[in-house]
Formats: sequence, C-alpha cells, structure tokens
Amino acid sequence: MQHKVKQILWVIGCMVSVSAYAGSHFQDRAGIAFRGGYWHQQGEDDMIRVNSQEIATSQVNVDGVGGFLTFFSGSGERGHITFTLGSIVHVHVVEEGLFSEQVDVQVISPVLFGYAYSLISDRNTSPFLPYVSAGGGPYVITHVHKIQYSLMDDEVTVNNRIKAGAFVGAGNYFLLTDWLAFHVEMRYHFINFNPENNLSGFEIGMGLAFSWRR
Repeated sequence: MQHKVKQILWVIGCMVSVSAYAGSHFQDRAGIAFRGGYWHQQGEDDMIRVNSQEIATSQVNVDGVGGFLTFFSGSGERGHITFTLGSIVHVHVVEEGLFSEQVDVQVISPVLFGYAYSLISDRNTSPFLPYVSAGGGPYVITHVHKIQYSLMDDEVTVNNRIKAGAFVGAGNYFLLTDWLAFHVEMRYHFINFNPENNLSGFEIGMGLAFSWRR
C-alpha cells in the first residue's frame, strides 16, 4: 500500500514539475482551445426537461448545450488576442398523438473577437494561469420551426437573424505540459448589449487547449 502511495505521489510530483516549467512558456504562445459548454439564457430553469401531461402528450426541452473553438495568440507581457467560434442549441419538442408534433430548434452561433489578460506574470512557475477576458462581435441566431400535422403533412420555417453583442468572462488554464492545458472558462453574453435580453445569459465550458511557438 505504501509503495503504491509513493508511486502516485511521484507521478503527481512529476506532473507538477512539468506544469511549473510550462507555466513560464505558455503565455507567449499561440494556440487553439476546444471546450464543451452550457449557456443559461434568461428565463430558463433546467438544461434538460421531460414532461408527460397526458398519455398522448409529451414535451422534451434541451436548452443551451454546445461547444466553442477559440484561437489565441500572445500579445504583450500578459495578454492574448482571441477569436472564438461556437454554437449553442436549444430544442423544444411537443408531441401530441402518434403523428402530430411541434419542433422548435434555435441555434446561437457567436463570432467573437476578444482580449484575455493573465492575472499572473509571464515569469510565474505555477501550473495555474487564471485570466479575465472581454470582447464582442456578431451573434448569428437561426430558428427552425416544424409542425407535423400528420404522417404525410408537415410545415417547416427557417429564420435567420444577426445581433451584435459583447461578453465579459474569466477562466483558467491548468498546464499539463508546455503545449497542453486543461481549460475552463465562464462568460456572460450581452445580446444587443442588453443583459435583460431573453437571449443574454451565462455560459460555462471546459475542455483542452493546445499551444505552439509563434
């Protein structure tokens, strides 16, 4: 048992040592970060809801599930310029009877430019790199509405809108090597620059970041 504990402590010590070395080299690099996320819009209660009101009527709601891809490049002593693409999906399904249903799908696709500022000096040897960030850009909103009247009769409408907006956030990189990090980020999105807009909301995601020398 003691031998296993020593092995585990040795592995953890090696990881911390590598991470400490990586901390002094990560901030001046360019890279790409992938993260899955959840976006909680105004007025939403749960991420997934299933309701059965009657034997022949049921509702399924899946709100705010998606992912983000961020490109970053070191700028200055502690800064990173960022460019983020993402998609968040909201699905609402109401089934009535065997062949009648209504389906609403809303996809929010942000295209955001931003700036992230590290809270720790680029000379640090910590495996943690916390930062704050802000930015803005267009949010492309696609709404698909389908009504299934019967087995052979349905109606589908598609609407697209583009709204400007901004975000503020904070995050952290936990460095695993000098080119790989575990990434967590939280943002609040202001659609139409209005926190009361029903599309505005809090987003949290986690994933991996990969970096390379510029």
